[in-house]
Amino acid sequence: MAEIAPAKKPIKASEIDPKFKYEILKMPGGEKLLRCFQCGTCTASCPIIRAAGDTFVVRKLLKMTLLGLRERVLTSEVLWYCASCHTCVERCPQGVEIAEVLTVLRNFAVKEGYIPETIRLLASNVAKFGLIFEVTEDLEAMREMVELPPIPKVNKDHISKILKEAGFLKILGVATGDSS
Repeated sequence: MAEIAPAKKPIKASEIDPKFKYEILKMPGGEKLLRCFQCGTCTASCPIIRAAGDTFVVRKLLKMTLLGLRERVLTSEVLWYCASCHTCVERCPQGVEIAEVLTVLRNFAVKEGYIPETIRLLASNVAKFGLIFEVTEDLEAMREMVELPPIPKVNKDHISKILKEAGFLKILGVATGDSS
């Protein structure tokens, strides 16, 4: 996965897909992308930037999308950093639904096969365990020691079936171990 680094990499004309922004605009959640005038309020408001530093600059992702840099955007690992807290949306002076635009971009990335390995692992765990992690006896014992309630039981088969029927597992290339 590529990173959006502070150093500027020259843009080649062959990298530009002039249809890309229009594809995003057609998707529910992407309609307001053209309103972005690069003020930086989204980046300044983002709580993730405190941890990610200058590698996660929301407005750079939006600008690259507007420029048609499809592959740079969709292969960027930082596309997956957004926590969908909607702070950017609340503060955007232009009403750009930034968190939704990023969701649309992530959906495009998945559709085109650009999925970080950590996302594949989490999806695999959800399919196997019904959660992003396996609930072990040791985990439950540790929770009990610190007086936390047990983790609620989930219907793993039901969740796996939903993921499979939705095509989610096929897209991610996740095996569930079931024969159905």
